[in-house]
Amino acid sequence: MRDPREVVDVVLEPEERTLLHAGLVGYREASRPTQAMSIAIGFEGRDDFENERWRIADTIQQSSALSRLDWTRALLTLELMFASDIMGAGYEWEIVTGLSDSETLAVLRRLQKMVGIVVGL
Repeated sequence: MRDPREVVDVVLEPEERTLLHAGLVGYREASRPTQAMSIAIGFEGRDDFENERWRIADTIQQSSALSRLDWTRALLTLELMFASDIMGAGYEWEIVTGLSDSETLAVLRRLQKMVGIVVGL
């Protein structure tokens, strides 16, 4: 099993970086994950989600390496933000991010494959 704390670099295309960043920073107060969901994503709780998502988003924007755990958190947060209308943007994804569902889905599939390899899925 790979060490989740190991720092790894993933070379991202600009649209992949933009999408991950949007998935991490697009949350509003009403659409944040619950305490339980924050823990399921890999954070210590809702407060940790609030603090760490900004750090992860900044690191991605700077093209810096992240731990395997942080890559997992970033992808899961994006997936939840994109797909869930209860704990994410859902139907309002395009309004919140300016990215269409179709372009998001195409880039998301690439990210799922890359991050899956990085985290050892």
